[in-house]
Amino acid sequence: MNGPLVSVIIPVYNACSYLRRCLDSVIAQTYGQIEIILVNDGSGDSSGDICDEYAGKDGRIRVLHQSNRGLAAARNAGLDIACGHCIGFVDADDWIYPDMYETLVNLLEQTGADVSQCSFVFGDLEPQTANSAVADVCFFQGPEILQAAFREILSWNLWDKLFRADLWKTRRLPEGYYYEDAIVLTDLFSQDCRLVKTSRVEYCYNISSPSITRGEKRKCHLESIEKLCLTWDAYTARQSHDHGSASMLLCKNIPCYNWWIRENAEIDKAAVKEHNRRMHRIFLRHYAAARKTRQYGSAPISKKLLWMIYSCSPALSNYLVRTYHEGFKPYGR
Repeated sequence: MNGPLVSVIIPVYNACSYLRRCLDSVIAQTYGQIEIILVNDGSGDSSGDICDEYAGKDGRIRVLHQSNRGLAAARNAGLDIACGHCIGFVDADDWIYPDMYETLVNLLEQTGADVSQCSFVFGDLEPQTANSAVADVCFFQGPEILQAAFREILSWNLWDKLFRADLWKTRRLPEGYYYEDAIVLTDLFSQDCRLVKTSRVEYCYNISSPSITRGEKRKCHLESIEKLCLTWDAYTARQSHDHGSASMLLCKNIPCYNWWIRENAEIDKAAVKEHNRRMHRIFLRHYAAARKTRQYGSAPISKKLLWMIYSCSPALSNYLVRTYHEGFKPYGR
């Protein structure tokens, strides 16, 4: 099959329970022009052996073993050795549909876009052999991309996208943080690029696996949440005609972050208090702009009330959110 070479970067860390399923789904791609880069990030289980086993069976697979440095560092290591004209990312505990990269490459080629994005589903399901759903396709360019991401029309994930490799020539993920996808995509989407999105489901995100951002609670979350919010805060400060979408997303998320941090007994309380004070200041800078958006107008009255309470009293807001979560088990990420 002719077409651009796609480098699929898969960071691997203690994923032996899911790794074979992931690799089988990538190897089975209908698009044959791929190289698969496995970065074993200091796994303490048999993941490294599985990587070597698959590399011995498929010449398209390259394996890099390194000491544990985290997800961003593993992805960056993969980027450093990638040879493809296009770059994709897959998490080792997820799986993809057989035609994912064929679909995403075709979208890039047909539209001239720099990034293509598919849809995804949550769940620990068995890989499907076909995806016959009729899909809608939307095109975004320049400032439209970030506005669509802030309105949550586009995702903040790397793994549901295919990128032209030129976008990564001088760009790497920030290491030492969680939510690095959103941080680097804010920078990338700030550039003059083009993105095409299909509603076709091609990626399955395994919500049951205990990966870094899905299960662990560490002090690093404080710095990560704050860096992400400050990144979005700085973006709005640079805009002369901001539509309020970034402000709305900040105000939507900060009260939830604030509650989660307060409920985390593993983090130093003094650090939490100072962190939440800074986050509240960010919230207040954006609350007025958020209230003018269409998203705010269509939000449930309960959420509007929560945001109003948080603007006046974060402690009372935390109490209300905690009471809600004690009565209902949250689902999802």
